[in-house]
Amino acid sequence: MPEAPAEGGAYLIRPESYGTIRIVSALQADNAPTFRVAEEFADAGVTYPAGTYVVPATAQARGTLEQASTEVGLPVAATDTPPAAPGLQLKPGTRVGLLRGIGSVPGGWDMWLFDQYGINYKVVRAQDYEHKSLNQLYDTIVISSGVDKEDIVEGLDPKEYSEKYSWAYGVGNEGWAKLRQFVNRGGTLLAVGDSSETAQQLLDLPITNVLPGDEEEFVSAGSLLRNEFDTSNPVAWGQPDEWPVWFYDTGAFEVSDPNADIVASYPDSNVLASGYLNGEEHIARTANVVSFDIGEGQAVVYGSEVTFRTLPREQFTLLYNAI
Repeated sequence: MPEAPAEGGAYLIRPESYGTIRIVSALQADNAPTFRVAEEFADAGVTYPAGTYVVPATAQARGTLEQASTEVGLPVAATDTPPAAPGLQLKPGTRVGLLRGIGSVPGGWDMWLFDQYGINYKVVRAQDYEHKSLNQLYDTIVISSGVDKEDIVEGLDPKEYSEKYSWAYGVGNEGWAKLRQFVNRGGTLLAVGDSSETAQQLLDLPITNVLPGDEEEFVSAGSLLRNEFDTSNPVAWGQPDEWPVWFYDTGAFEVSDPNADIVASYPDSNVLASGYLNGEEHIARTANVVSFDIGEGQAVVYGSEVTFRTLPREQFTLLYNAI
């Protein structure tokens, strides 16, 4: 840790490493005010990218940063003059719900990942839908890959499964409507991998999965495919302009609404970075990560499984930024 800045100063944390997730989660847990700068800026001869975290210098913040940054091995800088640039303040103690479904392997991995990085989350339960609004419980809901409408609406039958599994009981069409209401009333919904189709059904999103289901036309199971990122978008803060993403038999989108924000997309050619790809023409120039303003809230769909078995850690930043 650097020397403490002067009164009115701040600490600066660069956003490029996924290790910052643990640092910021610690700040959230300690209710330490945290901001992100929306534009590139310079301080003491060093250029910082959009998305840099700015933490007002307090004794509490210093203690939290000193411990968390040491644990992950990332540097923290200090400045006597915080950047005079537009940005936003993170909501303290962001409440995250993980909608993982029953017997879901991706959902189990997401739980482990959230535990490792200190995310303040709870598994979304059928009982949660008994509240007047899901917004009373959560700020952000993440839908793990593979969770479909039937898993939510029908769920497990109480006549066949004991109270032990009541969290995964179906919530009916009324619950499905409450999930839509959650977004319209200001909540954030993030849908990973195959669950993008669930978000599309829920919110009538203007996206179409354009990848053929016939493996003779398209297949890329377990490969690294190149992506281009709009690093000015908050969802992609800290990402390089280009970086490969893990792709395993999920989706890629054609977007029909010009007001949607395409955060990540596949290039015109030379899509394959490593592995196997048959049918490049079907995925070239398609969108991978897309963000939408829905009512008072937001939805983000991730065609590639950015949390796949916790392996593509650089891509987890795309999810955490949106959280």
